[in-house]
Amino acid sequence: MNTVMWRITGPTQFHTDTALLSPSNLIAATGTALSVVMVVVAGALHHRPSLLIDIGLV
Repeated sequence: MNTVMWRITGPTQFHTDTALLSPSNLIAATGTALSVVMVVVAGALHHRPSLLIDIGLV
């Protein structure tokens, strides 16, 4: 989101890194990917809620 907003508003004191593969973008992409994986896992394990909770806690 920082990269998107920077493209719209220009550099600010909070975000001056324009690199697509900056650490903050990599962390955000990893979190988003893990969230999508968890949605898929939740759909597949809806009949085993205790296992789903354990996986979610990991």
